Amino acid sequence: MEQSLIVAALTTQPPTAERSPVEWTQLLRQARILNVLPQLARRYEHVTGVPLEVARHFESARRIAERLALDVHREARRISTALQPLDIPVVFLKGGAYVLRDLAAAHGRVFSDLDLMVPRDAVAAAEDRLIRAGWVSSHHDAYDQRYYRQWMHEIPPLRHLHRGTIVDLHHTITPPTSRFPVQGEKLLATAYSLSLASFPNGHTLGNTDMVLHAAVHRFMEGEWANGFRDLLDLHRLLEEFGKDADFGTALLARSQELGLEMPLRQTLHQLKRIFATPLPPALEIATRPGPVRPGERLTAMLLSEALTPQGPDSKPPERRRAAALLYLRAHWLRMPPHLLAAHLLRKALRPTHESTA
Repeated sequence: MEQSLIVAALTTQPPTAERSPVEWTQLLRQARILNVLPQLARRYEHVTGVPLEVARHFESARRIAERLALDVHREARRISTALQPLDIPVVFLKGGAYVLRDLAAAHGRVFSDLDLMVPRDAVAAAEDRLIRAGWVSSHHDAYDQRYYRQWMHEIPPLRHLHRGTIVDLHHTITPPTSRFPVQGEKLLATAYSLSLASFPNGHTLGNTDMVLHAAVHRFMEGEWANGFRDLLDLHRLLEEFGKDADFGTALLARSQELGLEMPLRQTLHQLKRIFATPLPPALEIATRPGPVRPGERLTAMLLSEALTPQGPDSKPPERRRAAALLYLRAHWLRMPPHLLAAHLLRKALRPTHESTA
């Protein structure tokens, strides 16, 4: 598969500025649509020959990402301070974790909220401490509250009254009712300590779990605006963690232990197809073609359609259909049929002005 303009710009070593004005315009538009302009800007920070107008866009995007990274550190310290009296591990997830560990996936990464995980039996106490520190629930509908607290892996998002920052408080990484339930205790047992004085209780997931979380999140997600960006995160994580000769074997074993082999396999297939991501030998073997169930084959086709970057003016009907089917599939993966039917009926009958889960 020939690499698209945006993929080549994000992965070619070394980055090159040898592009026509039309290509630069297309590249900027596509990067904005895919929400990866700051990542692209970071790659071209020291590349000579970038046109002045393009360089200005890059500089603006870099400053936004750098400011956000500072904000993440400040907000993480506030969260850590608020939860410190509980004496529990506070595990930062996804983009916030990448920033706090200064991983390659954090370079230019932008996001709108901070995800964190605590032990399940500490969720209520952690929520109480965060409320005392100024965060309040953004969902007031009684059904939404029950939906999150009874069936999901997180409570309703909390928004700070003054700063507007959003915290998603989890007790694991997938809904307990989903096709791929993961015990939060297993993740906490291998969490990576940040070992920083400003985050005495701060952690991230271990390296293998960080990759698996990103993979299962992308695999089960129903919204696709950031699908390409999330796949780029995984590409960067595998590049960085894959320098450890044993990482591929450890990742495969951990996926089997947590029951996430299929999400990992599907994600690795998309990474190879779109980014030509170099995989450790153990993962190469795991992704070799073999007997595949029809459901997996259909999922791969839909993911391919949704994740492949299109031109900035391209909106094919096949892509819209794939996104719609994947949205329905995401709900199917999250809940068993009887709960899903009741949930969708409730959403269909509720007034349009009410909040939705």
